[in-house]
Amino acid sequence: MGSPEDAFGVWTFERDGEPVGIGQDSDYAAGLLRFWKGRYFVAVWAEGESPELKEAILALGRKIADAIHEEGKRPELLNYLPPKGLDKNRIVFFRHILILNRHYFIADRDILNLSPKVEGVLAAYKVGKETMRFILIRYPSEKDAAKALETFGRAYLREGRSKGVVRTENKKWVAAQRFGRLLTIVLEAPTQSQALGLIAQVVTRLKGQKVESTFQCAQNFSRRF
Repeated sequence: MGSPEDAFGVWTFERDGEPVGIGQDSDYAAGLLRFWKGRYFVAVWAEGESPELKEAILALGRKIADAIHEEGKRPELLNYLPPKGLDKNRIVFFRHILILNRHYFIADRDILNLSPKVEGVLAAYKVGKETMRFILIRYPSEKDAAKALETFGRAYLREGRSKGVVRTENKKWVAAQRFGRLLTIVLEAPTQSQALGLIAQVVTRLKGQKVESTFQCAQNFSRRF
């Protein structure tokens, strides 16, 4: 792939197995081994399944992983995801609206202005029996992030655009805030305080940013919240 982040992203697209300790992250299920390492995404597959076949697939996977000498960093955006309630098995890295829509449908058009130069993660957070969705996107510039917030706000926030939060027809809450080049979106929050509270947790993690404009936006949000 073009970068380790993209290799990681392909791996997150269809996670449906048990980790088997091959490469940097891996899973195995029903005769299919998937893993990533460095810039490489690898799939080893065979028809049928038996203990002997599984061991052969895993052995081949280990040899391939050993032959890939480089290792890559996971997307930096993962560092900003608050750990409390996070379902680590449902994190998806994306750059394209089709990938995002595959896991959580946003719209039939690209209202987030995604591109190969954009990095995004989709995460699921458990709140009791409920599940909130959280989207974090980093754009090439603050102007790009502001434009994305505007188009998303028109489609989702509507009358709540000025406050960045609104209650939808399904009685759930949606919130969106921009911090420099970063756009944060919470969907399907049971309450307004939970939607804004998740963004506030991200703000806390953003305060270590070296980008002054992002840090200042985070400070301003903390004071408002």
